[in-house]
Amino acid sequence: MASRRLELVAINLEDLEVNDLGMDVRVRETKSKSDLIKAVVFSHNEYCPVKVAGD
Repeated sequence: MASRRLELVAINLEDLEVNDLGMDVRVRETKSKSDLIKAVVFSHNEYCPVKVAGD
């Protein structure tokens, strides 16, 4: 499911949670007024944004 730009720029640091598989990102949807958790998985290389954020 795609997110609106407004929803993505509203993500705060506390909306990010690094786990063993990657990162969960909480996106507050403006249209449905609900929270959606999106997962970002590790790519296991030096360019992985989740790995850099978790270090």
